[in-house]
Amino acid sequence: MVILLMVSGCVMVEVGELQTESRTVELENVDSVDVELDMSSGEMNIAGGADELLNAEFRYNVAAWKPEIRYNVIEGQGKLIVRQPRLEGIVGPNARNEWNLAINEDIPMDLSIDMSSGNCDFNMGSSMLKTLEIDSSSGNVDAILLGNQSLLQEVNIDMSSGATSLDLSGDYPSLFMMRIESSSGNVDADLNGNYSSLSSVDIDLSSGNAFVDLSGNWGSDVQVEIAASSGKITLLMPQDVGVYVDAHTSSGNIDASGFRLDGDNYVNDAYGKSNVTINVKATASSGNIELQLVD
Repeated sequence: MVILLMVSGCVMVEVGELQTESRTVELENVDSVDVELDMSSGEMNIAGGADELLNAEFRYNVAAWKPEIRYNVIEGQGKLIVRQPRLEGIVGPNARNEWNLAINEDIPMDLSIDMSSGNCDFNMGSSMLKTLEIDSSSGNVDAILLGNQSLLQEVNIDMSSGATSLDLSGDYPSLFMMRIESSSGNVDADLNGNYSSLSSVDIDLSSGNAFVDLSGNWGSDVQVEIAASSGKITLLMPQDVGVYVDAHTSSGNIDASGFRLDGDNYVNDAYGKSNVTINVKATASSGNIELQLVD
């Protein structure tokens, strides 16, 4: 191993004793905050409930992974960056890097999370998030947003490899767009909350299954596009809201129990009668499509 590393020019990074570090960032006098969380490798757990802007505990056993925190305020706008330094070299299998972050939920916030390798567990209740962006190259993402998300407008998740679970079961009066793009991994999205403005739901996955619950309360028409190159698509939709589904699969079956055909498309009994219509385009290159109606 040592000889191979020397020949290739790579350096083995030393793994030492586990360090635990607590850090606090005061909110100061701000009107809103941009928060960027950048981790190259490890486990990130995010929750609300902090009185300060950030209450954090970091555990790591690679000295160079000591987190960098920068915060500045300009004309009432705060900017917080929490970053794991990048390493040149190979890290052993016993390396640990864990972030447990509590974030203030009482200040309007744009939050972006960037992870190169590792898992992200995001769980926030009533908060003042305006936008949420998660970008993960390798690892699983579990995002739960419950309660009253009165300011949230956009949710964007980009996954290269790993499973995605998104729970939007609260009240979202301002949310107008939700998008998930995954190259490899299953997608599980729960939209069984209240949506008065949500008009665009876009889920695109290259390899993996998609399970999408659209049984929430919809205040306006919504366009839903779900595409899977390889994998099964399962859609749950309400009985009392008009549903129109354009479904195609190149190699697989379409199961649409409770729907009837309208030309080449599938509609439920409430289609054309309710004030709101869920318009769905579901495409699977290789895999089945299952449409289900729920009370």
